[in-house]
Amino acid sequence: IDDNNDSSSSGFKYTVWCSDGYDPDGWHSYEGPPTKEFDSVWKKKEEANARAEYLFYWKNPWGLESMEIDDNNEVEMSTNSEGLKG
Repeated sequence: IDDNNDSSSSGFKYTVWCSDGYDPDGWHSYEGPPTKEFDSVWKKKEEANARAEYLFYWKNPWGLESMEIDDNNEVEMSTNSEGLKG
């Protein structure tokens, strides 16, 4: 989330970007920082964070579901059929 998008005329202040890649960990091939893909802009930080969380859990490039990402499998999330929190 980038809060430097101070577009006072529109009121949208927070930009959500998508990217995935590896740090130079010595195991994966490192091709530099991943490219950022624009996703959306929001007026409130809470809305932008909610969108970023949605993207992380439901649109991750590994095809994992939210319960597979959590190490303890203790995350309880109420979602509708599109994966949005309800």
